[in-house]
Amino acid sequence: MQLRVRDRLSSRKYIGSYEDVASALQLVCTDAPAALSEFFDFLALSVLLRNGDAHLKNFGVLYNELSPGDAPSVWLSPLYDQVTTTLYTYERPGGIETVDHTMALKLRRGQRSGDRSPARSYPARKDLEKFGRDICGVQDPGAVVDKLSDGMSQALQLARGHGSIAPALLQRMEAIWDGARQGY
Repeated sequence: MQLRVRDRLSSRKYIGSYEDVASALQLVCTDAPAALSEFFDFLALSVLLRNGDAHLKNFGVLYNELSPGDAPSVWLSPLYDQVTTTLYTYERPGGIETVDHTMALKLRRGQRSGDRSPARSYPARKDLEKFGRDICGVQDPGAVVDKLSDGMSQALQLARGHGSIAPALLQRMEAIWDGARQGY
């Protein structure tokens, strides 16, 4: 994205939009339609998980050059660093403890930004699906959302039976995930 981020506290990784990421993938990936489809999967999962930290540095590409001088093959890197950030509180100036209920980036470019801007609010399902169709070229984005939602239900079921997550934390995570899948 041509933004220099020299230290981990730099805010440049939060500048831009998911539409900008899709445009960059369109330009650099060898199989752009496949990369955009996979990117929509990643974005939809971030929305459903309420991952408010899916910033620019969480989307990358991998490439290989088969022979010197050949054009490299470029593809979207695997998904990583997925966190339900709305589980965690932080302290705002003045000692007020709060939860961030916004995405790291705006969904679309050109929208007004800022910490409390609706541009960074988690999109309603119809808006997420429209993004999938219009920006990522996904034929049936609703099926993607449904598949991810089913996977989340399975993950919760496995977690309940596993016992490695504290019950109170699992209960909070389940409430956040259910709210995201039903009420967005």
